[in-house]
Amino acid sequence: MFYGLLAIIATGIQWTITAVSMSQARHSVKDFTPFYIIGGSTALLFIALCRVLFGCQILPDTIALRPIALMLIGGCINVGSNICVMSTLGYSASALYLALSSMGFAVSFLWSVVVMKDQFTILNGIGIACLCVAVLLAAFAKQKGIGKFEFKRLGIAILATLCGGAAQICVITAGKDAQLPALGKTGCIMLTYVVAFSIIALARHTPIEGNKKIFYTSALTWGLLALTSYGTLFFAIKWLSTFSRAGIAYPICISIQMIAFTLYTRFFLKEKLSPMQITALILIVVGVIAV
Repeated sequence: MFYGLLAIIATGIQWTITAVSMSQARHSVKDFTPFYIIGGSTALLFIALCRVLFGCQILPDTIALRPIALMLIGGCINVGSNICVMSTLGYSASALYLALSSMGFAVSFLWSVVVMKDQFTILNGIGIACLCVAVLLAAFAKQKGIGKFEFKRLGIAILATLCGGAAQICVITAGKDAQLPALGKTGCIMLTYVVAFSIIALARHTPIEGNKKIFYTSALTWGLLALTSYGTLFFAIKWLSTFSRAGIAYPICISIQMIAFTLYTRFFLKEKLSPMQITALILIVVGVIAV
């Protein structure tokens, strides 16, 4: 259990840095589709290097169609989620909309309780409730005093959450299958990113305009950390599954990301924290502990 929690914390920290990279990329250029092509290609390159230099196993000795199919499906759904997330970034209240877009873990957690028979206690329910209330408080706190609520942006964030939850269910299910190595699972996701966003980029024919240096650096950072974070996440899911606690992986990872990214927006993007936002952060911490 201890090693699984350490892997979750490491994943949450890495996800925070990837969120910062996404925010920087969104602010630096207009079209974000090359971001995922560059990042996904970087991850695939390092997977290939791991295979060549260290002999790491990518594919199983026998064909494992089910976990591969689940990872590819999850990757495709996650493409939609990432498009929605990036569409909400680049404007004010970025921490709020990242949090609203990251509530898919609640869907996967409830699914793991119903289908995988993971434990669900009153404390878990309080934790999930705290996290949900925290996001609602953050939403109203962010919107207070800046005009009418942005319903279109909120709808996109909710769609990102639903897509993220569906993708996480696929990843959790495939993650329990020992036939497909962690690098193979990560490779499936990165491959869907590269293919899907390449198709979108070809359809748009939009050149990269803006601060290219920040954009490329952010994309490379995202690719590297996306690779390592999926590795630690799969380790955490597999380890915690032995204790019937796989469902807590995403809630804790996302909560760490929300807290850290909110602090980033406060100190680096100069977004001020209102009393409601501070309350929301406290509820998130309580929710993490409870779950």
